[in-house]
Amino acid sequence: MNLVLHNTFKDVDYLNPLAILDEKAMLAFRIDLLLLVLRTTMTIVAYIVAKRLMRSGIFWAILVFLFPPISLIILGLMDIKIDSNLKKNLDHHRTNYFVETVKIKNDYKNGVSKENNLKDMIEGCKRKHQELLTKALYARNIEIENNKIVDWMHDATKCPACGTKVDLKDKICPNCELYLE
Repeated sequence: MNLVLHNTFKDVDYLNPLAILDEKAMLAFRIDLLLLVLRTTMTIVAYIVAKRLMRSGIFWAILVFLFPPISLIILGLMDIKIDSNLKKNLDHHRTNYFVETVKIKNDYKNGVSKENNLKDMIEGCKRKHQELLTKALYARNIEIENNKIVDWMHDATKCPACGTKVDLKDKICPNCELYLE
């Protein structure tokens, strides 16, 4: 577009403003347009991936639009943002699942396993580890909720029954009328 603005407009066909561009300029314009479409596509993909990784989609979309190569590499190397205890639990179950499936495959290959269907054995292993992981995640969720409740109960500026903010000198909650003393 800068080429269009810098050229003289004496021989301009006003019905087709791109007519004044020569072949090299037109090729450069097409390449720039292609790069803009590619950058926009990468931005949309980065937004979707960042949301799946529980990150800020808008932040990563802007970062990828401005600095595509390096920000895409960084985003690609990121892991899901989760609680550290949950991450340890997840890694533990992934490792156990991997070790068990390798053992099943080796036993099947060496003829130790009596079952005929390798896929069924691996699916059974997968179900077992999914159930264990679900139980562990549920237990961690309950632990987090209990910690929130304990924190909430020990906050003297909130009513322990309804959570309404109260003054330290109040004897009765203004919302639920619970005696606070």
